Formats: sequence, structure tokens, C-alpha cells
Amino acid sequence: MLRKSPSSNGQVATERYRIGDLEVDVQARRVVRDGEEVHVTELSFDVLVVLLRRAPGIVSKKALMREVWPGIVVEPDTVKKRIALLRSSLHNDDSTEPLIRVVRGRGYGINANVERLEAASPQARSPRSRRFTVVLTASALVMAVLAVGLALRPAGDARRQLPEARPAAALEISIAGDQRRAGITYPDTEEIDPVAYQHYLTGKTLRRTGGDLLAATEALERAIDIEPRFAAAFAELALCRMGDPYKPETERLAGLKNSRELAQTALKLDPALPEAIAAAAAVAMFWDWDWTEADALLERGLAASPGNEYLQSYRSNLSGIHGDLDESIQLLNSALGQDVTNARLHYSLGQRYYQAGRFREAIEAYRRALSVNPQINFAHLGIGRIRALQGDHTAALRDMALEPNPIFRIYGLVIAHTAAGNDAAAIAALEDFEKESGKCCEYWLGALNAYRGETNAAFRYLESAWKGREVGLLDLQVDPLLEGIRSDPHYSALVTRVFPD
Repeated sequence: MLRKSPSSNGQVATERYRIGDLEVDVQARRVVRDGEEVHVTELSFDVLVVLLRRAPGIVSKKALMREVWPGIVVEPDTVKKRIALLRSSLHNDDSTEPLIRVVRGRGYGINANVERLEAASPQARSPRSRRFTVVLTASALVMAVLAVGLALRPAGDARRQLPEARPAAALEISIAGDQRRAGITYPDTEEIDPVAYQHYLTGKTLRRTGGDLLAATEALERAIDIEPRFAAAFAELALCRMGDPYKPETERLAGLKNSRELAQTALKLDPALPEAIAAAAAVAMFWDWDWTEADALLERGLAASPGNEYLQSYRSNLSGIHGDLDESIQLLNSALGQDVTNARLHYSLGQRYYQAGRFREAIEAYRRALSVNPQINFAHLGIGRIRALQGDHTAALRDMALEPNPIFRIYGLVIAHTAAGNDAAAIAALEDFEKESGKCCEYWLGALNAYRGETNAAFRYLESAWKGREVGLLDLQVDPLLEGIRSDPHYSALVTRVFPD
């Protein structure tokens, strides 16, 4: 953090410089050219001030890292990029007469006469204090989610305790300094409006905790309205807009088109951003069913950021889709090691454990999802489905009744009544599910009929799901409810169509 000049009369002795046609006011954190303010981002401004204070001397990379990023580990290349950004902000990209010169092997310096201007002015609030507010906002959101999870955790179950939340100050250091080691990326809060960043955090948190996707979408749209070059917000919005897989085909296709455009915009703005790569891979995977493209994108991203949770989680999706449940589970656990508050990942882990027949671990994962967000869809359904398969009809019905999604509450009843041998109740629930779900859930109708032993009906619905390219078909190779039809040639033919060599 740059220091203010002291003053004994309650004012700050304004530190001002003239350099060519520019005037720099350190306390007001302003750069002016011919009476017009020049927009310089906060980190770039700090670099400029260090160079001005040392002029005409040369400042080494290490000294810049020490003064501009105190207590934070940054790469030397970060300084080089920041110098380039500063030059661009000052409209001084001229390689023949650069305002900021590079002295090979030594560092950087001002390549013009620097005049110190002295005056007195009231102390100005540094825009850098906005950054601290933004980072604390990030901390507050994460801590709030953790607090909900801890408050709702079943008492006395040490196995399901969430890790202790770090204090806000520690989170700031984590966001700023650990991303290189952990492979996690965060938007550079120095480069964006703090209000936009706050909206981004709101949308991101809602999506990851399984909250209101509509509210998440609106928050991310506001972030982009304020900062139209906010790559991470475009990527997050692309994932929100992937669409509800339980909507009719026309609505899903509209979500597809928008998601693809948003992911492509995020990649164009920042081709190396892991979240943008993950969003593009998600489009390739869930909408295009282009496994080769999804695999290539994820491989590229993980080669550069092997610990990134977005890339790991979508790689786990791809592994699970192709039947490698062990790898999918391993990747999900690794991703959750980066963020225990991601309810969607806990739910996904529960699904993979369930599909692998590891029921105890599946229930624990579903419960962890519910501890973060008690209203998350399908976790109660997941627990009830396992109870039904285990023969505990009473517990199955109890958990099904808690499922927030009304359509899939009925889906769960079909499984529970079928497992209990209550055929009349199962048929009634199946008819209700078909009526309520409309034409959005042909795959799940196929799976239910397969579980009930109605093979012809099962394949009729699965064929319809294939024609509508329903996302549920991506569980074709791992869904336990389909076990009874896997030896049928029609099943093998369908797998070949969904997953061609």
C-alpha cells in the first residue's frame, strides 16, 4: 500500500507530479492531461507512483513487487504486463520514445523530466480503499454461505463438519496470493468497478450454492452492464444460461444459443481464463454432445491450471458421462477441496457415488449439499431414492416429501412405491409424473419404466429423449435404474448413437 505524505495541520501535503503533458495527484489518485482525467487502474497507478518517486532512478522488478504487491507472491511477468497496461492507459505505446523505459537486467524508469509540484489539499479518500471493500464483500459472501451450512449441519456428526471458515483478512491474502499455487483464478478487482464485482459475486454464489438461477442471472447481467469486458462474469452467466434441463425443447434451445454466445465472448475477452474455458467445454458437452471438443478444451485448461475447480468439475462430468465413475469422483473431491461451499458440487458428488453403488458416501454428499443450501433441488430425492433401493420404504417416502422440486417429488414416489411393491400407487404416480412434466422429461420416464420392468415403454421414451436431445441421456451408461435393460440390443444401439466412436 502506498504511503501518504504526513502533515501536522490535519491536511495532507498533496504529492503531485508533472511529467510531460500529464499531471499526477497521488492523494486524489488522479492523472490529468490537458484538463481531462486519464483513466488509470489502481495497480497501474501504484506502479506509476513508485516510478515517479524514484525518478530519474531505475526501479527493479523486485522493488516494484515489494512496494506495489506487499506481502503477496506475484510472478515477475506480472510486472511486465502491468507496465504494458500502464503504457496503454497513458496512451504511450510508442516503442521509439516510451514514457516508461526498460533497462535490460535492471528494471524500469521514467523516460522524461519529472517535476515535483507541492500544494495542500484536504485528504482524499483513496480509491484503493474501494478494493478492500470489494474483497471484504467476497469474504462476507463466502462466510455467510459457510455460516448457513454450519448452522444447519446435523448436530453431533463430526464426519459432516465443514472446515472452519477463515477470517476476512485471511481470505484477501488467499484471493490475491494463493491462486498460482492452488490453480484458482479470481477476477482482478483492481481492473473492475466494485459495484460490478459485487453483482458478480452475488450471481456466482447463487449459482454455486444451488440458489435462485434467475436472481443469479440478473446479478451477472448487471455486472456485465457496468463492466462490458468482465470475462469472468460472461463465463458465469453462460453457465447460468445453460438452461434448466427440465424445460421444453424450445426454451432449452434458446438457452443453448445464448450460452454459446456468452462463453465465446468470455473466451475472446480472456482466452486463458479457466472459467471461460470451462463454460465453452460445458456448451460442447451438454448442448453439442461434442465430446472431442469438450475434451480438448478441458485438457488445454487443466494443462495451464491443473488445480482449478471449474475445470476439474467439468472434467469430472465428462468422465462420468463416459462411465469412468472413479475418475469423476476423484475430480469432484479435488474440486471440493478448493471450495467446500459449492453445493452443486456436493450434489454432483452424491450422484456419482449413487451411480457407483456407494450409497453411504452418496447420502453424506447429498447431506453436505443440503447443509450449504437446504432448498437445493434433488438432494432429498437422491437420499430417498437410495432408501427405496435399500428397502426402507418409510424413510424413502419421508425424504421424497422433502424434495423442493414438485415434479421430481412425484418421480421419487414412483421409485419408492415400486421398490415397496405398491404397484397401484406406483402407476398412479407415474401417470402424474408424465402429466406434470409435459414433454421435458422423456429420459426420466424411460428410466422409470426401465426400473419397473416395462421394457417397451422404456425404449419408447428413451427414443423420444434421443430425438429431443435431452440432457438426461448423458447418464445413459451410469444410471442404475437402467440396469434391467442393458442386455437388450436396443440399449446398445442407443448408446452407440449417443456416444459414437
